[in-house]
Amino acid sequence: MKIKEGPWGLVLRRLPNGCKYCITGMKMVIFITGLCNWPKSCNWYCPVSSDRKGRDITFANERRIRRDKEDKELMEEAVISGSKGASITGGEPLLAFPRVIKYIKLLKDRFGDDYHIHLYTNGTLIDKDRLIELKNAKLDEIRFHSFDENIIKKVKMASELGLSAGLEIPAIPGLEKIIKELIKKADNENVEFINLNEFEGTFETYNRLQDKGFKINRKNIGSVIKSEKTAIEILGWSKRNTRNISVHYCPIWVKDKIQLKNRFLRRAEMVKKPHEEITNEGLILKGVIIPPQNSSKTIARIIETLVNYGVDKQLITWNNGKKWIEIPHKKLTEKVLEILRKKLGPNIQFAIVEEFPTVKRETINITYL
Repeated sequence: MKIKEGPWGLVLRRLPNGCKYCITGMKMVIFITGLCNWPKSCNWYCPVSSDRKGRDITFANERRIRRDKEDKELMEEAVISGSKGASITGGEPLLAFPRVIKYIKLLKDRFGDDYHIHLYTNGTLIDKDRLIELKNAKLDEIRFHSFDENIIKKVKMASELGLSAGLEIPAIPGLEKIIKELIKKADNENVEFINLNEFEGTFETYNRLQDKGFKINRKNIGSVIKSEKTAIEILGWSKRNTRNISVHYCPIWVKDKIQLKNRFLRRAEMVKKPHEEITNEGLILKGVIIPPQNSSKTIARIIETLVNYGVDKQLITWNNGKKWIEIPHKKLTEKVLEILRKKLGPNIQFAIVEEFPTVKRETINITYL
């Protein structure tokens, strides 16, 4: 049995179905709540940001979902992101259990049984009744985040009720023995899979990790040094010492350069306007003209000049929120810039802009010409 390498990272045996959807960017990420009961095993490295932690707020991808419009906004984001499935996370999702059930049913009713949904939980609030309710709502997969060997009973219970069930934990240097014992017990109980995530340091956890002796590799998007070494060692050990369980190592680069990029590419295709282009990273690219005054007369003068120099009027847009004119970036030629500067003076500005294809269209890069 070989350890296979690919855009998913490394895997021994089989890649969980939820991961297959994630790496193609097909999963809508539902942050169901920031509330959590904070198990001691993970509260010191929880990466949830301070603006979400401890707050009962919900996001679908980067979009805030309002309670009074949640049905509509959840469906809108599912459609506009081109999703074929969803992952439900938090916080601890089971603290918002009625909402979890409601969202699963909404998505399954709208998109059908093939819309793959998986759920993350620390497992402390899971019991047979809730697992049955999740199964009846048509949840496909459940992932337990715990280092406690006793969690295996709940994973097995979920499997026996017909859910695809496994474990998901970070590959924490120094916990190799604990992780191996957990995998061995899971394998003996026919647990389907365990995902090992590269241990990640964030702005929120940096000081706590430093206090515990961990070092952050700042060149590799916050990965904890030696985490990958730990994961590879465990994979090799699993190859020699397990019979059935699938062991998957997901590095940080998979999440950022594969999963997130592909999700952005899918959403960008849905939201791109005629004057915009999509970069290889899934960002929105365009040219902008920032007028020296926001008067309607000045804006009309700029648009008239652009049309006279061959820019299709349908490709010229006034962005009232950002107070600039948008056009295809290739139309910002030296000749156009020269003419507009002569007409409107040196205070007029030109730039190439890159934006996230998110609901707020956050600007990620602006290059002035």
